[in-house]
Amino acid sequence: MHVSDLDLNLIRVLHTLLEERHVSRSAERLGLSQAATSHALGRLRKAFGDPLLVRVGRELEPTPEAERLAPITDQVMRLLTEALQAPGFDPATTTASFTLVIPDFLAVEVLPPLTRLLHRQAPGASMDSHSMPTAVGEPPSGSIDAILLPSDRIPPEHSSLFACTVGWHGLAAATNDQVSDSMTLAEFCRLPHLVVDGALVHNRVDATLAGRGLSRNVVLRLTNSELIPEIIAETDLVTIGALTSPVGPDLRSFATPLELPPLDYRITWSHRLTGDAASTWFRQRVAEVCHQRISPSQQ
Repeated sequence: MHVSDLDLNLIRVLHTLLEERHVSRSAERLGLSQAATSHALGRLRKAFGDPLLVRVGRELEPTPEAERLAPITDQVMRLLTEALQAPGFDPATTTASFTLVIPDFLAVEVLPPLTRLLHRQAPGASMDSHSMPTAVGEPPSGSIDAILLPSDRIPPEHSSLFACTVGWHGLAAATNDQVSDSMTLAEFCRLPHLVVDGALVHNRVDATLAGRGLSRNVVLRLTNSELIPEIIAETDLVTIGALTSPVGPDLRSFATPLELPPLDYRITWSHRLTGDAASTWFRQRVAEVCHQRISPSQQ
C-alpha cells in the first residue's frame, strides 16, 4: 500500500484505539459512533494487512505490528498538533528579520526612533529598510512586512493600518527674501525650483499647474530627497516638502499659493504575512512610531 492510498484520518483513529484499547471509549473520544469506529478499525486492518488489535476479555490488545506503529502514530499526532498551534511570539527573544519599504521623506523621521524601539524591545531582531523615492508603488506581493503608501494607492481589498497624515509646505533658505506667504501663484512658479523626480507631491503640483496653463521654473531635479535640506539652505532654490517636523534654523517654511490637501499614508503588507505574529508586531510598532513622530501639530 502506498501512503497516498491511506486516509490520514485513520491515523488519528489508530492512535486513539492504541491508547484506549476499547472501541466504545475511543468512539466517544473521537466524536464518532461505535459503528463508525469499528468500520475505521476494519479499514486499518485491511490497509496494514494485520489485525492490529485483538480482543482479550473486555479489552483490545495490540499485535506486534500495532506495537511497532504506536510510537510512529504518537509522533505523527504530536507533529500535527504542533503544526496546528500558532507559535508564540516574544519580541524579547525573537531573531526575526523585518523588511520595511518607506519613502525617503518619512524614513528620515521614522527610522531613528523605530531603530531605537527595536533595539530596546526586540534586541535580537534586525530590519532591512528600502527606500521608495517616488513614494508611489503597489501593495507588495513578496515578503515585505510593512510598506508605507498613500491611502489612495492601496486597493480596498488590501488590509492596511493608518500611519500618519502628511501636510505640505514650501521650503526655502532662511536668508531667501524672494518668498513670502502672500506671493501669487505666478510669482511662485517663477522662483527657481528643486523637484524630486516621480515624487507624488511634485507630480500632483505639476498636474494642477498644467491644468491652469502654468509650470514651475525647475532648475534642479533629484532622484531622492536626502540632500534637499542642505541644497535649499545654501542656494536660492525653493521646493515643496512634507511638513513632518519643524524646519531647522537655516531654513524657512512658507505657505504656497497652491492649495495642497494633506495626504494620508497607510501601512500595508504582503498577503502571506497577514497571520504572522512577528510581522504583525512589527507593523504595529511602525504605526506607533509614525503616530508619535509625525505629529498632528506639524500638519
